[in-house]
Amino acid sequence: MRLPFLLGLAAVLVQAQNLSVTQTPLPLSMKRAVEIALAPDGSARVALAQESIDQAAQRAAEAKAAFLPNLDTSIQDHRQTTDLKAFGFNFTFPLPGFALPTIVGPFNVLDTRATVQQSVVNVSDIKRYRAAQATLAATRLDNDATRNSVADEVARDYLACLRADADRDTAQANVELSTVLLQLAERQKNAGTGTGIDVTRAEVQLANDRQRLIRATNDRTRAVLQLLKAMGLSLASPVEFTDKLTYKPVEAADANRLLEQARQRPELKTQQQKEVAARLTYGSVKAERLPTLGASADYGAIGANIVGARTTYTLDASLKVPMFDGFRRAARRFAASRSASAARPEHAVAEAPSLLRELSS
Repeated sequence: MRLPFLLGLAAVLVQAQNLSVTQTPLPLSMKRAVEIALAPDGSARVALAQESIDQAAQRAAEAKAAFLPNLDTSIQDHRQTTDLKAFGFNFTFPLPGFALPTIVGPFNVLDTRATVQQSVVNVSDIKRYRAAQATLAATRLDNDATRNSVADEVARDYLACLRADADRDTAQANVELSTVLLQLAERQKNAGTGTGIDVTRAEVQLANDRQRLIRATNDRTRAVLQLLKAMGLSLASPVEFTDKLTYKPVEAADANRLLEQARQRPELKTQQQKEVAARLTYGSVKAERLPTLGASADYGAIGANIVGARTTYTLDASLKVPMFDGFRRAARRFAASRSASAARPEHAVAEAPSLLRELSS
């Protein structure tokens, strides 16, 4: 009987200890709040921005693969028969009643081969890779802008919590003052130096102050929840604010200096990189109409079996000149121009008539 009781008591103590640990308020300063929000497991916006960088880096690596050789290996072993007449061979002899068989086989063919292909000159791949690099740079700058935005949001929410704390403390002090005034009015009435209207007035004032305290407490709870949401923490996490609202004079900044700082904003640099990427993407689609030069080679052994296999190789150089693809390139150019015109509408206005004529021709 004692063992189950001790086990149950231990479980209760462990649960109580865990509850006390989880209910311990987290000391939180503004700097610490921003650091938690910008951590990898903090704000979801920061995590998504970092994931976008990884995806853009992989797309850039995929575009870079166009400049690297493509190596394949294969092993083929098959047994077959063939009809020589199907290939135009017709053996006739003057001797009557004698003819060579036209069915050859069965025979074995073993072919082991390594094939390499390399793009030598392809302007479209070059511009596509440069566009992927510009997109990666824009994504990294956008990540900086996202981190700045999250830091600003957390700082504003933290200041809102400090203001809500101050409002709640003021409301609590007013309730305490109204309670003391009510007690004073009741004592004065009991002593005969006060009236009932004074007690009623004090009770009404206390009720109003308590309503203000409830509203201030609710506003603080709402502000704390908004801060925890921006930081990416659990909404049930208790926090304790270590910073306090203090007045600090700020000097008026020069307009030219502020303008220069605005030019260094990551949002502006992100937009500029997006413009570069859009123009390069449009150029890569347009360059698909240019000739491309490629090379390939294969080396292997072929024979009836492994023992009798003989080595063979093939070298190949190709020049590909695009002629007609059913207007697919023209349609892609038009789509790329629409993407590029998001930042510079005049570009689309200049290119749209020629593209439409090409589509309709």
